[in-house]
Amino acid sequence: MEPESLPNLSIPYESNTSLKNNVNKSESEIIGDPYQLKPKAEDNRKIESIEFINGPAKLKKKWVDFIGGQSVVDSMGLSKNDVKRQEIIYEMIDTERDYVNDLSIIIELYIQPLERDNIISKKDFNTLFSSIEQIYGVNKELLSLFENRQQENPFVSEIGDIWLTMNEYLKIYLLYCSNYAYALIKLENLKTSRSFSRFIYSQFQNPKSRGLTLDSFLIKPVQRICKYPLLLKELLKYTDESNKDYENLKNGYEKLQTVVNVVNGASKVVEAVYSLIELQSRFNPKISIVTASRKIKYKSEVTISIKKMSSPTSQTVSPIDQEIEKKQRIVFIFNDMLIIAKALSQEPNRLEKGKLKLIEKREFSDVEVDSGTETKDKDPNLINTIEITLNNPEAHGIIFCNSETEKEELLYQLTSSLKEYETNNAYTNNPKVVKRLPSEKVYSMISNMSKVATDIENDLNSKQDEEKLQEQEEEQTKDKEKEDDVPLSFDDKIKIGAIIIGLAVFSLFTLILFFKLCSHLEQYFYYYAPVVIISLFAIKNRNKFIKKD
Repeated sequence: MEPESLPNLSIPYESNTSLKNNVNKSESEIIGDPYQLKPKAEDNRKIESIEFINGPAKLKKKWVDFIGGQSVVDSMGLSKNDVKRQEIIYEMIDTERDYVNDLSIIIELYIQPLERDNIISKKDFNTLFSSIEQIYGVNKELLSLFENRQQENPFVSEIGDIWLTMNEYLKIYLLYCSNYAYALIKLENLKTSRSFSRFIYSQFQNPKSRGLTLDSFLIKPVQRICKYPLLLKELLKYTDESNKDYENLKNGYEKLQTVVNVVNGASKVVEAVYSLIELQSRFNPKISIVTASRKIKYKSEVTISIKKMSSPTSQTVSPIDQEIEKKQRIVFIFNDMLIIAKALSQEPNRLEKGKLKLIEKREFSDVEVDSGTETKDKDPNLINTIEITLNNPEAHGIIFCNSETEKEELLYQLTSSLKEYETNNAYTNNPKVVKRLPSEKVYSMISNMSKVATDIENDLNSKQDEEKLQEQEEEQTKDKEKEDDVPLSFDDKIKIGAIIIGLAVFSLFTLILFFKLCSHLEQYFYYYAPVVIISLFAIKNRNKFIKKD
């Protein structure tokens, strides 16, 4: 029996409400609640109205309505569990149809135009959409199997076999979900491109988008794969163990659970990325802090004094002449860096809301923290303080805590994050957690750095002396090389030239003399030539003459 056709309506609805309300919180926490993993304000619930999805919209309805009404159900003599089971199967098929349609919209409105018009690079394209086209092919086949089963009989007696058949193919979601955090970061970076921003805004205006942004479409595969175990678990609850479908559903659920467990690990990274994107958007001027491996570990509003060293030889005023200037700041501790920001708004919850201005941003490799204990004779102004040293460029700061408890919490967060970073990053310039650094030393470094500047200057002078000695040694080596290959003076060059010219003249004179001698002997040639020839002939044939005799 086919569902009744309904007039073209446009009414808001909450998708999958019936199932969502039937899943308790503990079950959601076990397998990951897909409803928590979604874009926030951008998604606007009003955009999930039923309109223009492949033609006139149809009202979401239950299996009871689909099969012909309550009277038809009553005539079938079904138990409450049987009816509930059919409702879940119907919702499974119906929501799969909507999901496949959403995947087709991503391909039609975004993937195909971007690929055709080369708006972004191939690498960015692959990062952004990953395996969506392959997922579309898998889920289109899954939907086809569902619909064929439903067309055979509106009362679907068995569906677990379909899940067992398609389970292996659903592993394609592992690739997409593991890449999803990188896709979010790439999308955020691409939004800085005017051509790409114009493109996604144009597609957002398309009626087929139903007011959903690209962000909202890209999260749908993550939400869907997390929902499958929920559906199967709910279906198992209303399936009797004697039912031939029970074992298939159970096996299908267990295999899907393995996939979702991996996806849940990726979803934690996604949640961290969402937090970074939200924090990044609060800074004015804009900063870039979003990476897939970064996460916020702690944030607190503190009173702090920071003194920057403009140069190694800079002089500062003594503590008597200058008091430490305290400022209200917000400290953000990440797993790899520290940010100190100024709140630009007066909202009561400035940790979570309102614009921020960046004061300091340092990788942990450039951060040192004093973890020393208080001393009895310490300056009373430095009670419950934490000293930090920032490098590149160099700056020194004191954080003033309101209580010992507050200090211990903040100090723990700083030192534990630094040590974790040091463990995970084997660099030569590892972050340093100072075991003992008296507060008075840092206090004096902030208020009066003249002594430190002098020490640094002495070190520089010492290095300069070493460089001069090294230069002298190099010059001596060059002098020795010059002795082995001394250049000729001008006088030496004249002497050598004169000698060469003299030799050339002497050679020419000898050659002329030779030709003169030859011309003088030419007149005697006719007299002596026959005698020479006969003598040579006689010498050559002397043996013949001797034998004849």
